[in-house]
Amino acid sequence: DPTFARAARRARDAGVRFRGLRVKCDLAASTVLDEIPVDLEPPSDVDAAAVARAVDRRRETTGWTRTFDGVPRRVANGPFKHNVVSPPAKRSKAKTTTTTTT
Repeated sequence: DPTFARAARRARDAGVRFRGLRVKCDLAASTVLDEIPVDLEPPSDVDAAAVARAVDRRRETTGWTRTFDGVPRRVANGPFKHNVVSPPAKRSKAKTTTTTTT
């Protein structure tokens, strides 16, 4: 995300310290293994293009699955439902009913 990357570099230049951690995750726990460097410099055009091609080649086989109602489904590499902006609902004219009693 280029916008986030620019903001991160501005934050670094203003004194914010970034720390990267390598973490092992399994069903029992998440364990911090060690600290790793954080590179905030923008990639060269060649590097960025190579990463984009690699991501596209692996798009159908990467991501993770979650189980919903007992059915595992892949949930990565696509917009999540809470990130999709739905168009505003169409308003319908309210019907009025008149009841007459005698």
